[in-house]
Amino acid sequence: MVRAEAKSGPYLDKALSRFLAACKSGHHQDHIKHTRALQPAGAHLERLLVCDRRPVESVELYEAFIQSLRIWTKNHCCTHEAALWLHHPTAPKVDPAIDLIRAGTMAKEINKASLGKRKRCVEICLETARQCLAKEQFHDAQFVLEFARDNFPDLLDTDGQLALPTESNDAKREQKEMREREEDVNLRLLDRLLPT
Repeated sequence: MVRAEAKSGPYLDKALSRFLAACKSGHHQDHIKHTRALQPAGAHLERLLVCDRRPVESVELYEAFIQSLRIWTKNHCCTHEAALWLHHPTAPKVDPAIDLIRAGTMAKEINKASLGKRKRCVEICLETARQCLAKEQFHDAQFVLEFARDNFPDLLDTDGQLALPTESNDAKREQKEMREREEDVNLRLLDRLLPT
């Protein structure tokens, strides 16, 4: 249902509303099962908001989605929160990302992270630095870029841009198809949680 709502128009408000309703409807259920059911839909919405930059009309829904992270993410809620605040529709904030780096939380996450999570951290660092430069917060921009350079030398090229190793198109397609199959199964589980 969430995926269908997300496809229904240019704005994600209906999909966010449905997702938030599912978050609320499962509070009395087993937390682990509820998290597993919500996670694929939440991740899908986050990708649409952060990566695809799909618009939202209601700032309140966007912020409620950020608050819902504690319900549907496992243990890396801070990274998701930082990315969502960076892409806030009306008032982007760099502070959650900078705090994440200064507190050492991101450094702890990257030690055991997959390539995808490490890439996400680099993207957060680069977007944070870009926004800091736009606001003339040069000290913060330099701090974030140095953190990225020191912790992700394999993912940054000499110009400080994201430089990831390329995979074959077949491997990428297989991973995408597998991820979509898993998401579809989990989204069907989520639909069962929603009151009709």
